[in-house]
Amino acid sequence: MTEGINFYTNEPPDQAYGPDMFYSDLTLPDPTTVVNEPLPRAWSQGGVIESVKRAVVTGIRDGFRNSSMAVPSDDGEKFYIDIEYPTDVTKYPGIWVQFAIEDLKRAGLGMETWVKDDEGNWQSIEVWNFEGRISLTIAALSAKDRDRLADAVIAQIAFSRPPDLVIHDKRKDSKQFKGLITALDNNPYVSMTLNTDQIQPGGQSVTNGVPWASNILLYEDSYSIQCHGQFNMKFSYDGVFSLAEIRANPTLMDHDVEYDPTQWRGKTPSF
Repeated sequence: MTEGINFYTNEPPDQAYGPDMFYSDLTLPDPTTVVNEPLPRAWSQGGVIESVKRAVVTGIRDGFRNSSMAVPSDDGEKFYIDIEYPTDVTKYPGIWVQFAIEDLKRAGLGMETWVKDDEGNWQSIEVWNFEGRISLTIAALSAKDRDRLADAVIAQIAFSRPPDLVIHDKRKDSKQFKGLITALDNNPYVSMTLNTDQIQPGGQSVTNGVPWASNILLYEDSYSIQCHGQFNMKFSYDGVFSLAEIRANPTLMDHDVEYDPTQWRGKTPSF
């Protein structure tokens, strides 16, 4: 820094009484900005609810994959983990993932940062913070299956560990209980952190009736954990929209309509 010159405004000390209000723009692009990718097939770009749910589903699945839960039971059962409540007998026992937002606020007062794309164009990034509660509901057709799956969920949360940054000996690299946090760290659609130091039980219950029959007992248990994170939107102003999906709606007619080549005769063409 040149002696006697203000670092932010490039003015002598007698002409600058503090940092310029736009001094943060001088350090662009912001190296800490992580732009989230749009969630595939989502209805709204920049949404957070479905992104968080699917991130947790992927994390639990990866956590089970590196544990004894990845091995099917003697009956060949596979565990259902999704954002929809299990409605078929083949999806029991299963885990229903829910997410409730408790706080939403912008990352700063009128805060927007800027990044450059691969073509050198500046793009504005608006960042929001969120806090919420993730609920995991275990549904089973027996008390034993419910309790065993609940024990596995508690273990995955309570003993979850971050991935190793440096592996000195690949033969000793243990992935035990690292799948959940590793999957969340690698998720490109939302940035979030789980509070795995506290688990809130929701209590066990037994009710009469399942989605396909009213005379079968349903055994449930639930656990909740807090989370916080960020989601953002990139404004490119390029006039291009990303299609979530394309739905074809063909129209079937009862009979073939013959084409009349003279139907345009005498009519003024319009463009």
